[in-house]
Amino acid sequence: MTSNALQNNDVLRAMTKQELMNEFRIFGERTVRAEINNVIAKMRGIPLKEAKDQKAVRASEVEEIKKRFQ
Repeated sequence: MTSNALQNNDVLRAMTKQELMNEFRIFGERTVRAEINNVIAKMRGIPLKEAKDQKAVRASEVEEIKKRFQ
């Protein structure tokens, strides 16, 4: 899957944090990890510390992350 996945009308699905980090590794692991955790915390309304413990990223969160890295 490429960074223009939303333009290709690909079906968004839940992913693990590791899958997302692999997809966007060009931006750097720390940057991608921080952005994933921020999106999870914001969209779920949970503290950042709790977001860091989450392993799965919901489809709606994947969509938001992909928008940020396009």
